[in-house]
Amino acid sequence: MQSKSTMIEALSARAQRTLPDAVWHEAFVEQEGRGVSIEQCTLTLLHADAGVRAGSDSADRVQSQLRWLAASHGGRIDHSAAPGSLTLFKDARSALRMALALQHSVADVQFRVGLYTGHCTLAVFRAQERQWAVVVGAERKHAAAMAWNAVAGTVALSAGSHEALGTALDDEVGGAMVSEEFDGAALVQATVILPPRPEAFQSSFAGLGLT
Repeated sequence: MQSKSTMIEALSARAQRTLPDAVWHEAFVEQEGRGVSIEQCTLTLLHADAGVRAGSDSADRVQSQLRWLAASHGGRIDHSAAPGSLTLFKDARSALRMALALQHSVADVQFRVGLYTGHCTLAVFRAQERQWAVVVGAERKHAAAMAWNAVAGTVALSAGSHEALGTALDDEVGGAMVSEEFDGAALVQATVILPPRPEAFQSSFAGLGLT
């Protein structure tokens, strides 16, 4: 395991690249990282990629919906995840509910969404009169990989997320299709394939050859 000083050094570099300059300066220049606490916890990470151009009207709508959905489902946004979006949940079911709602939240936008559940290393600090939380381990890359492997308009679940959800998965997805991929007897990934939007010209079902 990395030492705390090594983690804070890496966190400072990430914050300088992705967080507002004033946040980085206060937390890592003025305070020299002394206010950073490192926590070990089990979380479900929701990574979402809308594939829209930064600065466009669609990007603004996407960011607005991500913030609203995260707050309404009890999630905490890791603002260092740009250009994608990373939301942290203590409860896998809440993460799945946000993921499903996200696919119907922005007109003409379909998200690649991945859920990853596992033991995470979380850095928490205060700057600019608010609290910031940043995942500092490889888990953020695992969540991004889940989203990258997802077809736009679907939700990819890691084996850990699938296990954490248990029977709640069927309760939450309703009439959606759930496909499962195995390596021998071990589940590797599950994918929630949502019914197409009524106005959609081409749905994720078509992309998967299911029309």
